[in-house]
Amino acid sequence: MTIASLIYSPLRARSVSGLAGKRFMSASAESIKNVCVVGAGQMGIGIGLVAARVAKLNVQFIDSSPVQLTKGLEFLDKLLVKDIAKGKYSEEVRSEVKGRITTASSIGQISSADFVIEAVSENVELKRKIFAELSETLPPETILATNTSSISITKIASAAKRPEN
Repeated sequence: MTIASLIYSPLRARSVSGLAGKRFMSASAESIKNVCVVGAGQMGIGIGLVAARVAKLNVQFIDSSPVQLTKGLEFLDKLLVKDIAKGKYSEEVRSEVKGRITTASSIGQISSADFVIEAVSENVELKRKIFAELSETLPPETILATNTSSISITKIASAAKRPEN
């Protein structure tokens, strides 16, 4: 399992180090087709929207709360409608973006993921639990990333099955 930290945008600026950084940087953009975002709050929805709209990637949102998944998708749609009103995108683009998005309520339901971004609240134990489950569930070539802003990446990654990767 490769562990990397994302800062600002998953598709732009990256902060990576060590073996994980080398593996992350060697992964070609063409090899990433399916992105999973764990956490359907504002940050997670924004990350997924960029992946689906700008990079045209398939995105699966995972959130244990069906209410949060619904709220998150409503927020995503509001952002798309706002961009249509500004003339940035067409209704066709909105449909295409929404067609690239799926949801699930647990990590065990991840359908296919080349790149997983954890974007839950800044709770170290929750993030560690998620990384442990992701590392048990997904193949070792899946890239794991966190959107943490204040928690040690090493502390989060140490919960994974293979934290050195």
